[in-house]
Amino acid sequence: MARTRRELAKAASRLFASKGYEETTIEEIAAAAEVSPRTFYRYFAHKEGVVVALAQFGFDDVIGELRMRPAQEPLQHALAAALIAPIYAQASSEEEVRAFFLMLARTPALRARWREEVYTRQVAFAQVLAERVPALAAEPLRARVAAGALLAAISAAFESWAEGAVRGSLRATLERAIALLTGPLLPAYAEAAR
Repeated sequence: MARTRRELAKAASRLFASKGYEETTIEEIAAAAEVSPRTFYRYFAHKEGVVVALAQFGFDDVIGELRMRPAQEPLQHALAAALIAPIYAQASSEEEVRAFFLMLARTPALRARWREEVYTRQVAFAQVLAERVPALAAEPLRARVAAGALLAAISAAFESWAEGAVRGSLRATLERAIALLTGPLLPAYAEAAR
């Protein structure tokens, strides 16, 4: 069942990126996932639910990837790699990734739902940061502040890159945004990583 839900979300993501959210029908999503529209409704009440599922799957994948990164790897590299791996496992091209994030940015209701889902995962993100940075385990507030700030920086990096406001690859953009915060938020970690 989880596999079908993920396949529907993946098919929807590709269609949203190529056609746009409003222009994509539930019938097209179902056909792309090789299921019936009735099956779609078994998993999602509406198209907006697919976007929430994409955020959930994406975040779960990022946390899983981050836990597998080498402990000695600098935080900005580990985070960027953990963010990139699930995205490129789902997308067929960088342009598809760009189109998806532009679609999110240009659809206020979806952008709000996406950000709401990211916000709800802040505690889980703080926990995985505390696993990588032991000093955070002793300071739960600092872990939550770091998680919130890093999630905001990551969102800004995705949006800036998708809009073409920054040059370079998505990974380089993410690494730069994360590096801007790791020093002030996690100075002990930043010094140890040098």
